[in-house]
Amino acid sequence: MRDLLSKQDRDAVEAAVAEAEARTAAQIVVAVAPRSGRYHRAADWFGLALAIIAVAAAWMLWQELGPTRADWQTGQEPRLGLAWVLLIFAAWFVIGSAAATRWPALVRPFVPRDELHGSVRRRGFEAFHQLHVGRTRRATGLLIYVSIFERMVWVCPDDGIAARLRSDRWTPVSDVIAEGFRSGKPGPALVAAVRKAGQILADHAPRDGREVNELPDAVRQLGDEPRRG
Repeated sequence: MRDLLSKQDRDAVEAAVAEAEARTAAQIVVAVAPRSGRYHRAADWFGLALAIIAVAAAWMLWQELGPTRADWQTGQEPRLGLAWVLLIFAAWFVIGSAAATRWPALVRPFVPRDELHGSVRRRGFEAFHQLHVGRTRRATGLLIYVSIFERMVWVCPDDGIAARLRSDRWTPVSDVIAEGFRSGKPGPALVAAVRKAGQILADHAPRDGREVNELPDAVRQLGDEPRRG
């Protein structure tokens, strides 16, 4: 995560949050997580695919026909018998599953998009409560949650904001972040997204002079500890 966002990036995002909150009653929290789910089933699918490829490769490279060993039989039998096939399959299944668990990028092609989206929402809800976004005095917290592995952004407003704005109003915020991450500029993208959110909030939840800064402005970097997925 430190490689993803430099100190200058984090400082710039923090300044953007403070600037946005100077014009709105809302409290903005930016959270970044390495991933939102474990995807053990997808790791097993990767292991299965690798095992099938290994068996096919072994069959093509080493399989030959040799004479039968029984005294009363004539003909030929495969040298790569069932025991070897099962052993190769089991070994590479375990290797593949372990590798996919260690390097999550291997399993992403095996995870349906709906499952990715569901994991991001679940982990985002956890972050919403973990970071106390839902505990502001006037229910005006806003979480901008970014999940790196899933390459998804989820903007979650508290009730006081959700009652005034439809969920599709946050699409421009998500789009700014997605484009910035694709182009390799995550820091400036988060700054631009916070400013965009601040503009939207300033029109619908302006300050009235009684606000206090209830939540930290710094980027919250979550650990790689999703509970489900």
